[in-house]
Amino acid sequence: MSSTQIPGHSKSLRRVVAVTAATGVAVMGSVVEQAQAAPAPTKQASAPKPVAAPKPAGPKAASGAGKLVYATTNVNVRSRATTSSAKIGLLVRSGHVKALSASSGGWTKVLYKGKVGYISSSYLTYGKVATSKPASSTAAASSSSGRLVWATSTVNVRSRATTSSAKIGSLTKGAHVKALAASSGGWTKVLYQGKVGYASSGYLSYSKVSAPARPAATVSRSSARVTTTGAVGTCKASFYGYGSQTASGERFNSSAMTAAHKTFRFGTHLKVTNRANGKSVVVRINDRGPYVSGRCLDLSTGAFSRIASTSAGVASVTYQVVK
Repeated sequence: MSSTQIPGHSKSLRRVVAVTAATGVAVMGSVVEQAQAAPAPTKQASAPKPVAAPKPAGPKAASGAGKLVYATTNVNVRSRATTSSAKIGLLVRSGHVKALSASSGGWTKVLYKGKVGYISSSYLTYGKVATSKPASSTAAASSSSGRLVWATSTVNVRSRATTSSAKIGSLTKGAHVKALAASSGGWTKVLYQGKVGYASSGYLSYSKVSAPARPAATVSRSSARVTTTGAVGTCKASFYGYGSQTASGERFNSSAMTAAHKTFRFGTHLKVTNRANGKSVVVRINDRGPYVSGRCLDLSTGAFSRIASTSAGVASVTYQVVK
């Protein structure tokens, strides 16, 4: 019995061992297959390096802002950037102002005599402009200060060297004043009836200019042939040789035998007599004034010179209405 069981048991044992070994080999083969089939670990891509943002360009200054601009010709300065806005001044050729901003819409914002204004950009340049050469008759010589200048035409005298400044009087053709300085920026500083004023240099000459011929209609009637009426007035009379238009609407003529009075009707004729020398002249009232205390008549230069020297300035007179 024992001899027959031992061999069978051995066979069974061997079979078990073989099956076990085969199973182990199969398991190992599966592990190997899985190992071979498993994908290789993916190499993680490194994060991209941050790119530095471009540095913003520095603020570009508006072209021309804060710089001086020069007028290429006489040009108006406006309160706004339109030709219909108010005029606040005039920039003469070669005159300059500070630009507050670059040109926009054809206009340049500027600082004009402490005020903000606008000038058409087409008449401005950032390069210095040479002043135009004045005519030979124009007051411009540096040695001209203190000399007499004559008006070549009727010209206004201003309180400052701008056309927008207050008018303090005017010079008729042939009238003269003393120049206080040489021409500068198209203007000449003058002494006008005891006041400092400015006249456009283009209308002045250092050569004597003849006054316009006296119209025949303005010649005074002989004071010896007139008949007077009414009360005789007494006062101080002065004279004036400026103004473009009288209060009556007539064009002023310094050579005419005319006068200004506060109340007499326009067209009234007066016989005016200098009390110091007895000389008389007949004048026609066509203007209002004078507005100086103690004076009642303001004669034209031509009328005053008939009874007194213009260097006297004022004369004590009597006056009476002519019939």
